[in-house]
Amino acid sequence: MKNTGQAVTLVTLGLAAFAVDRGLKALALAGVTLGPVDGGLRFELFPNPAIAFSIYVPASVSTALIPAVVVIFIWLGWRWRQRGDLTRAAVTAVIVAAAFSNYLDRLRHGYVVDYVSLGNWFPVFNLSDVVIVAGLVLLGVAGRKKERSEI
Repeated sequence: MKNTGQAVTLVTLGLAAFAVDRGLKALALAGVTLGPVDGGLRFELFPNPAIAFSIYVPASVSTALIPAVVVIFIWLGWRWRQRGDLTRAAVTAVIVAAAFSNYLDRLRHGYVVDYVSLGNWFPVFNLSDVVIVAGLVLLGVAGRKKERSEI
């Protein structure tokens, strides 16, 4: 079944991204820096106490809100899995893994470990952020594709 192969590939890539992200976060926390100081692509520790897109939310709220959102995604993934939509179930699992990586930072350090800066014109981010955004886009595309096939 084609859907199963896609799901296995997505979950494998998600686990690899989780491991790479954790490794890059460890490097940033250890003080490794690369790139120009005055703009452009730079790797270094950027502690981020905010949530998505640098929106500030008090720590007590984000510490409770994030697990609630993750539980909703786990439930959605489970429902898609039960319905045989392995692609959306796998993408959801990948999003949950990436969110968990950022949540671990929040619990351990009180902030998310961001480590990529593209200069002052773009928010700092990490690989988990990229995976979450890409996963949400894939969920949208998969949902749209599913709607069209049901017409």
